[in-house]
Amino acid sequence: MENLLDMLQVQCCHTGVSDDASPGPKNLRRQSRASEAGSDATGGCRWFGAVGDSAKHLRDACAYLEVKCSCEGCEAKVLRFRIAEHEACCQCREVSCEKCEERMQAREMSEHMPGCSLVEIDCPQECGARLLRADLGEHEQECANAVGCCSFAQHGCEVRGKRKKIGKHEEEEAVAHARLAARRAG
Repeated sequence: MENLLDMLQVQCCHTGVSDDASPGPKNLRRQSRASEAGSDATGGCRWFGAVGDSAKHLRDACAYLEVKCSCEGCEAKVLRFRIAEHEACCQCREVSCEKCEERMQAREMSEHMPGCSLVEIDCPQECGARLLRADLGEHEQECANAVGCCSFAQHGCEVRGKRKKIGKHEEEEAVAHARLAARRAG
């Protein structure tokens, strides 16, 4: 009896499954996918084989079986012949930042890039320098366009401005600064 069942030929249970989610004209879709997915122009799987082989076919080969995306966190189920296409653009796929090489899911990249420490930025003080975001703190300590106070502020000078102008101010007002320092000391 077992041998008779093994000899019984059956079609895949996914025969006649349509491929309506594909882009392009329906007939071209079906014909172009037919050879690739093991189907015919009417849609679905065209596997035909022994009853005993049907479970193996479904588990390992049926292009029209829905399979879960392998990307961590993705719950999408896609026809097997489309899984590679889905996983190539899945927002849950793991990607690396092209600048710092940090690993993350694709959907996190747009949030990561504005804060990535290895992205080149223009100096926010508009001095013309291009630097890595990680170096911004150090650059701001020496940037000629950074706003600062006169070095005689502790003596009462209230001038504030861009660092390059403060230097000029300190040279031009050396006498006034000496008087302020003397008044504070005396």
